[in-house]
Amino acid sequence: MTKLDKASRIAALRELSDSFFQKSSACTKVSDVASFFELAQKASEKADMLEDESRIESCWVYLQFIDHFQYENEYENYLEFCIRNGLFPVSNEDYKRALEFVAARGDCPS
Repeated sequence: MTKLDKASRIAALRELSDSFFQKSSACTKVSDVASFFELAQKASEKADMLEDESRIESCWVYLQFIDHFQYENEYENYLEFCIRNGLFPVSNEDYKRALEFVAARGDCPS
């Protein structure tokens, strides 16, 4: 799945989730409310999962990029890389953890 496919799928799942939440609030039967609410939660959870996978992927792609091209490993550079390539970035804290993990293996560029 390409990054564009993932982004499109995430957007569609978020839209579907919103739609199900709206339908659940318009229902009068408790069972219908529960059904639509459950569907909304599942769509939202799937979107979150795909977004998390994309974030982790962006971090590892960037770390391979800087290793290959001896590029700086500053978080700001990583954010720019994500923006230029349409990727979801991880948080600064998670990025630092990834750098520490790679450094512990001896693979981290300076």
